[in-house]
Amino acid sequence: MINDSYQLRYLPLFFDDVNRITSYIKNELSNLKAANDLIDAVEDAVLERLPVCAAGATNKPLSQSQI
Repeated sequence: MINDSYQLRYLPLFFDDVNRITSYIKNELSNLKAANDLIDAVEDAVLERLPVCAAGATNKPLSQSQI
């Protein structure tokens, strides 16, 4: 039986990348609204996929015969 309970966790690299990108947009391009819009869009995309996160999974565990 498959466990249908998932917990959303972000890698530190994700936070670093988003922070770096939004800082660039805000500081170098002087566009605070675009930086905030990007954060909102990323959050919306992640939360939209959360209920069906296993549906898009491409990594399958190896069977004993493949090990």
